Amino acid sequence: MYKYRIEFNLKEIRLKKNLTQKQLARYSNLSQSHISDLENNVKSPTLVTVCKLANALQINPLNLIRIVRK
Repeated sequence: MYKYRIEFNLKEIRLKKNLTQKQLARYSNLSQSHISDLENNVKSPTLVTVCKLANALQINPLNLIRIVRK
């Protein structure tokens, strides 16, 4: 049986869009510290948070999540 893990690739997408954490925080109505915690895997995002970030980044929420085989 294969094992999988879910990766949250927020930082990669944010940088491609030339946004700072502060800008993304403002656009998504989240705190900059929360964005930092998500990018550094200190916290895991809720579905609501994923949707807020996707909306702020103007992307599909599924683009923020990557499933990787271990």
